[in-house]
Amino acid sequence: MKTPLFTRACGARIQIYADSFTYLTPPSFGLIFVILNQFILVLVLFVAIGILSVVGLPKIIKAMRQEPLKELQETDLSAPLRGRDLLTWKAWFKLASRWSIRKTMCFYSLLNMGGIGAILFTLSILGTISIAWATGYTIIVGIGSAIFFHRQIGKALERNSLEH
Repeated sequence: MKTPLFTRACGARIQIYADSFTYLTPPSFGLIFVILNQFILVLVLFVAIGILSVVGLPKIIKAMRQEPLKELQETDLSAPLRGRDLLTWKAWFKLASRWSIRKTMCFYSLLNMGGIGAILFTLSILGTISIAWATGYTIIVGIGSAIFFHRQIGKALERNSLEH
């Protein structure tokens, strides 16, 4: 005889056993609230997070535009490229000034596709995700990172050249 993990009374008696949780992997935060009949709490949390995100969006956009400009002004574009520069925008500004913005954007996109693709294809080999899902998201990351790079680096270089 199986002993229930916990029993919840809500009109009818529902018993959840320990072996039932194999269907819930990976468990999500929202799913736990749904199991515990806390739909209203989940809805309130999602709405609150949405409102806070919309309210904070102008500040986030302003900060994202100012950060690359600040780093560009601090960067000596004629200095040699160092390994630690790759962790900041400085390396990408140096590469964009030596090559062109398009070549640097392609390199940035390929680097991101390689990193994310390696992780996703490893997960597909392990059977966690499908190969189609891994391929699709790798392509989306490549396109998205090119757009992100152009909006951040390209716009910062344009603004900096207009100021000088």
